[in-house]
Amino acid sequence: FTSDDRSHLALDARLAGIVQPHDGECHTNNNNEYDKSTILDYPSLGMITDKLSENNINLIFAVTKAMVPLYRLIPGSAVGTLSRDSGNVVQLILGAYAKVRSKVELELGVPDELSLFINTTCLGGEVIAGVRSCAGLKIGDMVSFSIEAKLHGCPKEKSQTFMVKPIGFKDTLQVTVDFACECDCQQSSVPASPSCHHGNGTLECGLCLCNPGRLGSRCECSEAEYKPTQQESCIPDPVAPVCSRRGDCVCGQCACHSIDFGKVWGPYCECDDFSCLHSKGQICSGEVRHDSINYTLSLTAMFVVSDACMGSGGMLCSGRGHCLCGVCECTQPGAYGSTCEKCPTCPHAFNYHLFSSVFHEKNSVNCSYKDEDDCIQNFQYYEDNESLVMADLCSECPKDPDVLVATLSVAGAILLLRLAALLVLKLLITIHDRREFDKFEEEKARAKWEAVRLY
Repeated sequence: FTSDDRSHLALDARLAGIVQPHDGECHTNNNNEYDKSTILDYPSLGMITDKLSENNINLIFAVTKAMVPLYRLIPGSAVGTLSRDSGNVVQLILGAYAKVRSKVELELGVPDELSLFINTTCLGGEVIAGVRSCAGLKIGDMVSFSIEAKLHGCPKEKSQTFMVKPIGFKDTLQVTVDFACECDCQQSSVPASPSCHHGNGTLECGLCLCNPGRLGSRCECSEAEYKPTQQESCIPDPVAPVCSRRGDCVCGQCACHSIDFGKVWGPYCECDDFSCLHSKGQICSGEVRHDSINYTLSLTAMFVVSDACMGSGGMLCSGRGHCLCGVCECTQPGAYGSTCEKCPTCPHAFNYHLFSSVFHEKNSVNCSYKDEDDCIQNFQYYEDNESLVMADLCSECPKDPDVLVATLSVAGAILLLRLAALLVLKLLITIHDRREFDKFEEEKARAKWEAVRLY
């Protein structure tokens, strides 16, 4: 499709008094011409998208630069910028076709009660969370999509079906979801259960549903006995917040809040399964659980990894960097090496011997630096075990400014500027006087001519 302007969409036909919405059909006559232009409104962008998906059509747009953002709103379409003379339309179509065929993007029609989480594995083998497309594909390449569904509401219809399909392809996957909004154990609940403090609640799925007026995990206290000020049993120490600010103290016990990020538990709601560091979308890289025992294990592993960063002097990264995942990241300027042990420009880094001549060793390095006097020091060095052998080549220091020359230069510049200003002023006055004189001569000649005519 080639154009240099925007397309008509729904509601544009109101200017002609047409208000009937489009029904999504073609309505072409025997001459293959659209014959409902005076009856039906233009189709909406959503209707066009649905029809493209139903018929597995990939649209290629060749439009002018100003219209490119508008036509990119249609999913599964390829948009190219058209030149002024439309001379690149063939190249645009070929490039867009290659782009369309080298990309796979999933289209999902999900019920409102479901949330889908997609993990995509493209060509590199790396799992990318939250992405539903892969690009740069060739014939024979294989990619995979892993989809997880989460229920956040119970619909009226307990069984629903949605489609998963790649845009522009005929293959589709039909997924049927059966919503289990109730657990089997709810059918075998025990009213007035002895487990709920002498029958003060109903035992259902291992939990007590307390009768009105009763509180606690086992319905062990009443609302009359509950005193919010008695919260000593809900804090580990006097200065700690009640239930770690993630729960309520009810009957001397912490009732932890439910959080969308994960699960919260513990006597003081101090534990959770979402605060540990994530790697590649998994807590603790998926290797250990998030609790105190495995946290100690992770600390032990951290110290083991840190041994790889220990320098020869017994300091981590030789005191010139940080250890990140068993690799030293040097922060001292000029430091390098696996443990940042090499640093020619660091103070007191080596015992060094200084020579005044050039030695041109095979492994020598030419260096230069600027000192506090703005002098550039050039030297060569090479390492000899624990010593640093250096040869001073030359020093280049900036010369002090000549005060007399600077003063004379400034005074001369000021004098030249004043002379130039006087010359410009004199030129302007001369031009003005010349014009006035010419005007006077012209008026004088005109007066003589008029006197002659009178006689």
